[in-house]
Amino acid sequence: MGIDSEPKLLFSFCRVMVQTSIEKALIYGDDSGEKRPADRLDFRYIDSFVKLIVIILKMFSFNKHEFMTKVLEFIGEVLDEDHRNKKAEFNQRPYYRMLMNILTAVNHSDCFNQKTQLLILFSMADLFKNLSPTHYPAFCFSWLELISHKQFLPHFLRA
Repeated sequence: MGIDSEPKLLFSFCRVMVQTSIEKALIYGDDSGEKRPADRLDFRYIDSFVKLIVIILKMFSFNKHEFMTKVLEFIGEVLDEDHRNKKAEFNQRPYYRMLMNILTAVNHSDCFNQKTQLLILFSMADLFKNLSPTHYPAFCFSWLELISHKQFLPHFLRA
């Protein structure tokens, strides 16, 4: 019985990994719980998480669109909670890095066919619609950069 045969287990794992990778990027790894300076964030955890997602997608055969939609949903939930709790101290950079890495992986990975790639990009568009600057003003610069990126916007202009 593997992780691919238990979708709830896989989704729980991904939810925890989204939260943990964002927290580890913002807070020092020791037990002090001290926040990193804004210019010294550690993106290794976020980069490793996205690489793990790509490996899971390559190794297991399941609905890739459903899986990526759930991962994007988890990112939106963590961002929402973080934005509500931190308000002025909210740091958008880890979320930008995670979403940009996912966008790059979707466009450059060989584990997606063209139809699945487009469906995942539509799921990202839904996430971006939900994360609009009217609801999340502290995320507006990252949001604008993501929706106008050359790996995202041209897919929708062609359609």
